[in-house]
Amino acid sequence: MSRRIAMVAALAVCTGFFSSGVASADESNRLAVELVPVYNMTVFDEPDYGLEGVWHTSNASTSLFDVVVTNTGYELDDDLSVFVSTTLEVVDYEGSDWDCWDVEGGVQCLNQDTTVHGEAWPTLRIVSHLISDEQDPWDTLDVYADSSVGDAHAGVPLWGPASH
Repeated sequence: MSRRIAMVAALAVCTGFFSSGVASADESNRLAVELVPVYNMTVFDEPDYGLEGVWHTSNASTSLFDVVVTNTGYELDDDLSVFVSTTLEVVDYEGSDWDCWDVEGGVQCLNQDTTVHGEAWPTLRIVSHLISDEQDPWDTLDVYADSSVGDAHAGVPLWGPASH
């Protein structure tokens, strides 16, 4: 019996040791990033066809999507930097106190508002359209956020018109 107790105790110590170093993204990064389709962005829910969670845009008109970043840490935070990595052409952006500029591979944005635990920065709305019908039909739309409390990433697969 004492051998069984010793094994259980050893297992509990090892499990505690290994699990203490593992944290979810929100626990270690203190930021949460969410991408929200707004206009001319369809989100497929077709797991049988491999299209679950795939965003689709067409070249017929402008597409809009929102980037929402929330401070999940327990400190005041400011100077949020967001990089939107995409092959879509970003033609405009909207959002309170956002400053954005073109960079290679996407657009870089900065917001210096101060947030508290559980508060989101003002929503960043990205206005975009396809560069051409010839671009790669399969791509990703990725957002990388960085601030004084940490960093975070959100991404979705993107399917363009050249693939249909």
